[in-house]
Amino acid sequence: MVIYALGSPEQNHNSQYQLALTILLKRDFPNRIRDIELYDPAFSPADRLALEMLGLRVLPANEHFRRPADKPTLFFLPSANIWHVGNLLEANWCASRSNRMMILSNSLYPGNPDPELANQCWHHRVYTGILSKYARRFDIPTDFHGYHRYIFGYLSFNFFDVDPNVDLDSLLP
Repeated sequence: MVIYALGSPEQNHNSQYQLALTILLKRDFPNRIRDIELYDPAFSPADRLALEMLGLRVLPANEHFRRPADKPTLFFLPSANIWHVGNLLEANWCASRSNRMMILSNSLYPGNPDPELANQCWHHRVYTGILSKYARRFDIPTDFHGYHRYIFGYLSFNFFDVDPNVDLDSLLP
């Protein structure tokens, strides 16, 4: 599991809940989630120490959301924006890598981005065009209201099922 854009658990209440979710996922699926690596430039020295004490690996450098899915990888992007997701999709823009990744995020929620901004973003154009043909999205229903909606609201699991013979580059405009 790779986590980007968690925020500082020391400074952000939402980050504490989202971190708890990841620890519960690892506990409940130990055969599926072995290592958890994470990065956020907002991490303080205290955050880094606490995360390492929890058995998590804090990445030493910013990957800018460009981790290739060379093996099956769950990407948790609790506070990523559409530009960040675009970097992740671009880094995995081939059938084999796309099929190895699962994204747990609220960033792929269609009503979430500003429509004018979204039309300028590579990810939004590609996801709503090309990848929506190959994506399977499972919304996580919640009945959170008010403040709690921003912690876990609009989360969805996103899987990709691209035929290995499809050349994604040939589909680009």
